[in-house]
Amino acid sequence: MMKKVVIIISLAVIILIVLFLGKSIFLNNISGIERQKSISNNSNEEQDNNLFVGNSNYEINNRYDIPSCGTNQKLFSYVPTDLDKIISLTPIGMVSPPDHVFPAPHSYFYIINPETPKNSEVNVYAPSDLVLKQIGIRHYNKIGSAENYIDYTLVFSPCKEFDLYYHHLKSLQFQPFINAANKVIEKCSFTKDRNEDYCSGEVNIPIKKGEIIAKAGDLNAGVYGFDIGARDFRLKRENDFANPSRFCGNGNTFSHCYAVCFADYYTSDITEKFKFSSLSPDGPKRDDLRCGNILSDKIGTVQGFWFFPEENNNWQQSPEENNLYIGPDNSNTPNKIFSVGKTIPNLKPGKYSFTIKENGNINIDPEKTNNSQIFCYNFDQGYNQGSILVQLTSLSNLKVEKVSSCSSMQFTSNAVEFVR
Repeated sequence: MMKKVVIIISLAVIILIVLFLGKSIFLNNISGIERQKSISNNSNEEQDNNLFVGNSNYEINNRYDIPSCGTNQKLFSYVPTDLDKIISLTPIGMVSPPDHVFPAPHSYFYIINPETPKNSEVNVYAPSDLVLKQIGIRHYNKIGSAENYIDYTLVFSPCKEFDLYYHHLKSLQFQPFINAANKVIEKCSFTKDRNEDYCSGEVNIPIKKGEIIAKAGDLNAGVYGFDIGARDFRLKRENDFANPSRFCGNGNTFSHCYAVCFADYYTSDITEKFKFSSLSPDGPKRDDLRCGNILSDKIGTVQGFWFFPEENNNWQQSPEENNLYIGPDNSNTPNKIFSVGKTIPNLKPGKYSFTIKENGNINIDPEKTNNSQIFCYNFDQGYNQGSILVQLTSLSNLKVEKVSSCSSMQFTSNAVEFVR
């Protein structure tokens, strides 16, 4: 009798152990997905259905188990794409209102020439040993001539304090990435109400230097290339912005605070192969450009990033669409520009350039506007002429109005207020 009791108890213990191990395996399996909705960090995305796809044993602050960058500045030693097929590589800081009113914190590889478009495709490579941290899925009901179209955003880390990311990849080629992307897509929710939807999943997948990550370029969808961007979180740049709370810190919508040019982190033998140029449709074609710089916010002047007041900023497509940028132009550095969203009456969204004058209050360099005087800027795009009045009413408030000319230098009821 006692032997039977022992056998029964032993069987019960074995069953409990099996159940516990089975539960642990299930929790650690990649198919275990945690769902969380949040606002996306990409300037063109309205909502990010943020998922976690990975091993749940990772601690939240050490999920990717990669070494610190230390002081290492040379993180990459393999080309990111087929450079012989590239039409143009833009410096960081390109504007394309209303989606990118602010200078973009990334560069852009043009694979297809917008002036003579012919379909072309390139490979995208891992420039060093990396860990994939996040997969983004961007879905379009219609883009170009394509319908029900998906492209990919991938965020990598070569070391703990650094991100490298690619936007607008046409197709994934590395099988572990494909498998993980399929898991993310299963949890995405796309709607017919918006043309563009975005969702993403956190992952933890290593890849070796030189592996083919994806392919990019799709004339049918009107996707003429792909973005490449980098963020160095070792940098201390809070003092470079008039209002650092808008640009610095984890999860911030505008990631300019830590944005750097990816090419600066390559070994010299590869860096010399990068040729920055401009294909800007409203400016001269230049092939003498360097990597670019987006640190143009100048406290106490009209130059820099300006926001439509939050209580009125009900953007529809992009969180930048109602804002304003005044400062350097990445494709035509001697001139400066107004990059305008949708909130200034009688002024369409666009990029308005002007030629700087040395003194006076007309077309003066925005960096020199360190007082409350009214300044005027004449723009002449050929198809669109006029003037813009600006005035600092405080260190953090700017009054702006589109006028027919600089002759009156007086604001009317059409003036709009922006804030830092």
